[in-house]
Amino acid sequence: MMDSENQYPSPDSEILPELYEELDEAVERIEDNLKLNFEITDHSEISGYTVHFSDADKSDFFRFLNDDVEYGLPFLLYNLGITERTSSLDHNIHSNLSSLTRLRGTVHHKDAIQKVVDVCYDTLEDMHIKSAIFTFRHTWVMNKRRHHRQEFESDVLEHLNENKIPARHGSHLEETPDLVIESKGGPQVVGEIRSVDVHDISVRVSEFVNEAANCAKTYSNSRFIVVIKIRGGDHDLYRSVRNDLELELSSSVDGVWFAHELDELITQLENWGVCKQSFISEYTEVDVEGTDTTES
Repeated sequence: MMDSENQYPSPDSEILPELYEELDEAVERIEDNLKLNFEITDHSEISGYTVHFSDADKSDFFRFLNDDVEYGLPFLLYNLGITERTSSLDHNIHSNLSSLTRLRGTVHHKDAIQKVVDVCYDTLEDMHIKSAIFTFRHTWVMNKRRHHRQEFESDVLEHLNENKIPARHGSHLEETPDLVIESKGGPQVVGEIRSVDVHDISVRVSEFVNEAANCAKTYSNSRFIVVIKIRGGDHDLYRSVRNDLELELSSSVDGVWFAHELDELITQLENWGVCKQSFISEYTEVDVEGTDTTES
């Protein structure tokens, strides 16, 4: 291994050990793949290893991606300042990892890779390995954490739907609440759903305060709720967080529930007059890529 022998920040390693185990494997594979396909020089006494993208041709980039698209693709895109969400829009390239993996070995897979190669060949300059890996690690973790949140949103909506509560994502509404239960008169309940790490909780409480205030103004006749999952939390922390949220949001929140309290939430929704439906006619789920999929 090259610069990864140096310690990179891993603030969530105790809370999300599997994530960082995969990340360490990803970094090792990226470094091995860089050595196989690009010129690397050692300036360890000054700045560490440097990868010379400027001396590479398109076939070098193609081999790098074709050998390991799972991690090679995000490594290059993140260092171009492109995320999976924006790449197709900003650069007209197909960067969906699952699609590229599924198309592996076909002409469509090669075409998709070639679009990325063209952008890299025209744009990437020489880079210090350490800074490039740091960019990859930071962006990769942020994306994974966002995916954890979106998966929790889907889990909450699915659990409510399975219990005949007609909840869905509010992507069609102003303020785009994570959860909305509508009646003929408009939104009956709106809410925010979060999956957060224990060390981020104070920041997330502040976010809830702002979002709740905005929703309270927009949906003054609706109930506002918070559903939260704390990774690495314990019962004492839950109690403290609930107290903090209810204190900060006292004028705009109608209740705070944690991931293990969804059945209690359903009971409260029924007490508020939310009508169960024997058939959920429309369920909007947030997928891990951040888009909405609707089943009718």
